[in-house]
Amino acid sequence: MKRKFVNVFVCCLFVFGMAACAERSPVKTAYDILATSEILYDTGLTFAGDQYQAGKIDEDQKQQIIDYASRFKVAWKAAQAAVITYKKALRMRGENADVSTEDIAMRTAVNAAKAAQNLLLEYMTLLSKGG
Repeated sequence: MKRKFVNVFVCCLFVFGMAACAERSPVKTAYDILATSEILYDTGLTFAGDQYQAGKIDEDQKQQIIDYASRFKVAWKAAQAAVITYKKALRMRGENADVSTEDIAMRTAVNAAKAAQNLLLEYMTLLSKGG
């Protein structure tokens, strides 16, 4: 089970990395990152739930996962809102308008969501290794 999680985790990170590095519009890249991170979030929490049901995660570890997951979800929603704001700004001002402020906000929010996701997944990876 741990091996399966690690394999899925590594594959998802590969896909996540490719989405982040692709030469595309910032909105498309942000959407890909958010979609991939939501899948990683769901997969990770499913794994954690299975581990808890099997008695391999105690109450303290479960609460720690819930705390990290809550932080991730807040950051993810902020990133989603920033992407929507960026798109609205483009629509309202036109394709050639200066949306640098919105672009910075979107990139910052997406990076915060990635950082929160990394904390959650690092903690869960430690648990899967028996840490």
